[in-house]
Formats: sequence, structure tokens, C-alpha cells
Amino acid sequence: MKKTIAVLLAGLAFSSAAAMAAPMVLTYYSDYPGNYAALTKYYSNFNAASVDFYNITKDGVITGNGADAPTNALSFLRSKKIAAYGCVSNVDGDWSADIAHAVSTTALNPSVANLVKFAQANGFAGINIDFEAVAQGDRNNFSNFIQALGRALHAKD
Repeated sequence: MKKTIAVLLAGLAFSSAAAMAAPMVLTYYSDYPGNYAALTKYYSNFNAASVDFYNITKDGVITGNGADAPTNALSFLRSKKIAAYGCVSNVDGDWSADIAHAVSTTALNPSVANLVKFAQANGFAGINIDFEAVAQGDRNNFSNFIQALGRALHAKD
């Protein structure tokens, strides 16, 4: 049986003095029914939100996940000065070890460049990489991908 690693990394962020002053309390936002009402009701309990709407392809292209764009949630978070992180997954119908492998090897450079551009274009504080089904043999490749992405995001501070 193929062993896999499930990884949820939050906090590859553009640093700022304000973000470093208080501990991060991160919430997860998706398009599930009732989530927008919960977001607007409980926003005082967190200071950052991972907005789950985005996927990455084997070529490092960032796409939506098929749901409506979360424009209302992003507008609300900005109005409350709550840091939003783009949550990007390795999903193509299901969690894809092939996408995780390609993004962390052959498509490493375009993936990192596209993720940085994506964060900047959307005003995100950073990127939340939500990769699951990463093959055990890709552990070092995946770690290298995360390190390269972190360096690239922090270089844009």
C-alpha cells in the first residue's frame, strides 16, 4: 500500500510587524452552506482566514475549484482588516499525488512564480498550501517546494 503524507501548511505569509505582534488565529473558509453567516458572526474570534477556493495544475497554473468566487467573503475580511490567505490544493477531481509531484519537481519554478503573482494580484497576506496524498517518496521535493515558495513570498515583503 502506498504511503501518503497529508499536509496542511498555513502561514507562508508576507511578514509585517502587526502580524508578528499577536498570535495568528486562523479560520478556514469555504463555500459550504452557512459559512458566510458564520464568518460574519464570529469574525472577532480570529485574525486570519484561509479561503479555500483554489487549485493548482500539474503545470503550476492556479485555477478556481468550480465554486463561485468568494468575493463576498474576501470583501468582508478586507473590511474588517483580517488577513486572507489563498488556500491552494492539489485537487483534480480528487487529491492528486501527480500534481503534488509535478509542482514540486518539473513545474517548481512556474508554480512558485504563479503562486507569488496570485497572492499579490488578490491582495492575500500569503498562501495556505493544502496538499494531500503527497507520495512519501516526494517528501524532500515537497519540502523544497515549500522552502522555495516561502523564500519567494518573503522576498516580496
